[in-house]
Amino acid sequence: MIVKIATFFALLFVVRGGLYHGLAGGSSVSSRRQDDFGNYAFIYDIVDPLRATNGRREAGDGYGNKQSD
Repeated sequence: MIVKIATFFALLFVVRGGLYHGLAGGSSVSSRRQDDFGNYAFIYDIVDPLRATNGRREAGDGYGNKQSD
């Protein structure tokens, strides 16, 4: 019985402690551009080890106009 409890808490530690996330791996992609006139654009996309996604896209000009997704 003690072995089962110890195993349960060991697995709980691995999953909740972040060790699982490090083993599973994730990915990210980013891109940035800017010219001499203040025009810019950037993009990033992130996929974590559990396949949850997050990202942002934004572009702007030297006059302060912005577009984002």
